Amino acid sequence: MYTRKKEAQRVVPLIDELEHALGLQLPPAVRKKAITCHSIFVPMVCDLFTALHGRTTTEEEKNSIFYYFICSGLFDDFADDKTLTAAQLREIMLHPASYQCNTPEEKIFVYTGLRLNSVVRNKASYEQVLKQLLTAQLDSGKQFDPAISNSELEEITFSKGGNSLQLVYYYLNIPTTAEERHCWFLLGAIIQLTNDLYDIYKDLQAGIQTLPNRMKSAIDFQQYFNSVVSKLENHLHKLPYKHKRKHAFHLGLASICSFGNTALEHLIELQAASDKLPALHTLPRKSLIIDMEKPRNIWRCMKYSYLRTSYALQETKPIVLPVQNLSYEEHVA
Repeated sequence: MYTRKKEAQRVVPLIDELEHALGLQLPPAVRKKAITCHSIFVPMVCDLFTALHGRTTTEEEKNSIFYYFICSGLFDDFADDKTLTAAQLREIMLHPASYQCNTPEEKIFVYTGLRLNSVVRNKASYEQVLKQLLTAQLDSGKQFDPAISNSELEEITFSKGGNSLQLVYYYLNIPTTAEERHCWFLLGAIIQLTNDLYDIYKDLQAGIQTLPNRMKSAIDFQQYFNSVVSKLENHLHKLPYKHKRKHAFHLGLASICSFGNTALEHLIELQAASDKLPALHTLPRKSLIIDMEKPRNIWRCMKYSYLRTSYALQETKPIVLPVQNLSYEEHVA
């Protein structure tokens, strides 16, 4: 908690500098979201990956992560509020230097986007990830179509979450391997799945189709979720780093994944002894809220993290929780 408060305070001068340079005010909602996300994300994710390389996240890297969350919040507003067309979204994301700004928000996006571009070393690879993320963001409009297939939902979910997190790698001055890049992508996909699990009620009210709000059995979906976690762990075990660093990395990853599992444990309780969940759209909001301050849910997170990482004490193969490598289609049938 102290680290989060410290990070939140650290970015205030950065906001002042940005606003002074542009002569504009950062929208309050974007400011609040960027500070909150940054203060959680740096210690929980960035420091996790930089620790593999024997260090913590630098001040310069932290600044880039804050700019990233400003861009992310503004882009979500452009897309959700439909203030920019698909063509404009493509231009402002891929070609910010030549984009003709019409609003203060667009000027802020271009300014922070160019600051981010300036720290990227492998620009060709970075642009490829940007394009994949843009495609996923535009395709997410299909999630309002009840006829969308589960396989297409899965592709959008993984691409949106995975490529969003992959972008962060380019803002950190660390070397990487193919296995490490897989870890970035799959962790992003797991975070997106977790967000969707916590947003089931909100998404149902908005008419948004997600993998979690289509689930028929929480037990089967937990197996699906853990199969994705297992894929992440398979890449983790192949990383060319010392065991001590990999174990700390594994523990951090498991802690992040534990939030999704805790949501599923709550849904399994709702399912009780039945082989299927009640129809999710019929449940009141309070039934779908997961209070992470409850001791029981904190314990669930701790237990999950321990079970997924305890193998490392013996340096043997990981304990396999009840997981099967089944496709999502099989889990919702």
